[in-house]
Amino acid sequence: MTHAVGFGIRSSQHHKSWAQIRENFVAADEWGWESAWVFDHMLPLSDPRSGPNLEGWTLLAGLAEATKQVKLATMVTGITYRNPSLLLKEAVTVDHISNGRCLLGVGAAWFQGEHEMFGFEFPPVGQRVDMLREALEIFEGLQTQERTTFEGRYYQVKDAIFEPKPVQGKLPVVIGAGGDRMLRIVARYADWWDNNFRDDDEYRAKVGKLEAACAKLGRDPRRFGARRR
Repeated sequence: MTHAVGFGIRSSQHHKSWAQIRENFVAADEWGWESAWVFDHMLPLSDPRSGPNLEGWTLLAGLAEATKQVKLATMVTGITYRNPSLLLKEAVTVDHISNGRCLLGVGAAWFQGEHEMFGFEFPPVGQRVDMLREALEIFEGLQTQERTTFEGRYYQVKDAIFEPKPVQGKLPVVIGAGGDRMLRIVARYADWWDNNFRDDDEYRAKVGKLEAACAKLGRDPRRFGARRR
């Protein structure tokens, strides 16, 4: 799998003020970088956990107004934190504020302690993956149809009107994934793949599995980007 190389900045908001995060994003924008990312967590991921931590999607709305050309996204949003229809509405709002620069970063969630602390349900991993797949179906329907109905095990949408549509037509989907089942979801739904493998051999093995999953779907893996941290 070969791709042109783009550069981005991840400015996770733990222990940072609004002014610091804005400064980072404005710099990435002025330098002509491809993308700039926050994360989507309720508290810092590094000690002290009592430090400041701004919410990701409302933060992106402000950063969309502060920048002009850089793509904006979360790396990534755990599907357990919001109803998929609400999450998509938030993302499309950022897309309009930024004039079409929003990426929809999603994953199956992982931080059990955060869920327990703030009262979010944390189902077993297989259920979370199922929830993500259903959410991705809802995302597609709401962005492409005048009215959408979806009857899933975890989510339901009934004759839903979703306006406005994204400035881009359809938001590019970024999926954070490493497991075999999640890689098959990446092959089916993603425009970008967010991965976090430190070992080159492990990375190549995952790429091979992703390429195999794409081949089964008749999809060229070169059609989507790989975002390696």
